[in-house]
Amino acid sequence: SEEKESSKDDFDKNDLLILKELMKDARKKLSELSQLIGMTLPAAKYRFDNLARRGFLQDYVIQVLPYPPEISDLYEVRLDFGEHKAMIAKENFFKRLPFVLNYSRIKGTNSITLRVYLPRTEVNNLLTMLSALVRGGAIDRFSYMLLDPMTIQSQTFHYKAFDDKSGWRYDNHEYLAALRKLVSSFDKAEPPAVTFQPSKGLPVSMM
Repeated sequence: SEEKESSKDDFDKNDLLILKELMKDARKKLSELSQLIGMTLPAAKYRFDNLARRGFLQDYVIQVLPYPPEISDLYEVRLDFGEHKAMIAKENFFKRLPFVLNYSRIKGTNSITLRVYLPRTEVNNLLTMLSALVRGGAIDRFSYMLLDPMTIQSQTFHYKAFDDKSGWRYDNHEYLAALRKLVSSFDKAEPPAVTFQPSKGLPVSMM
């Protein structure tokens, strides 16, 4: 039947669409998901339950900001460590700080990024603490960037790049080549000619 069409080990484009929609809004209704994938409500529920059984879906978290947004700022802070073991030893300290919303490692480096949210009056204290850690040798260096929460967006690979039989078919080199071609087309294009029209003299009245 339609509800049983996915075996335990199957994963197809419809499952991917469900996951992508739930990543955007974990409160999405099953009726909305069923319309999205073009299946009946029982079929959509079966797929949802199957994804949960296989560990793709576990829980969702509602994040409550600890400080009023009118007096607070959001920062992305990068911490660079001299050695990998130093990063491992210190990252638990940083991720437990009350003003750190989340953190992640930067692949291929001895660095982590912290998403920091705190009152503006405390920013100088944060920078003072990080500077002291650099002087003490706990971290090599740090950098930070102010973020606008209203402009933050997330992007994933388009579901059309996923094939039910072979999986993901995304070629980053092909994507970059297309971008270079697009940029080069702008470079070769001749700029539009600019013509200047002589201004008409303003009438002068004699008093």
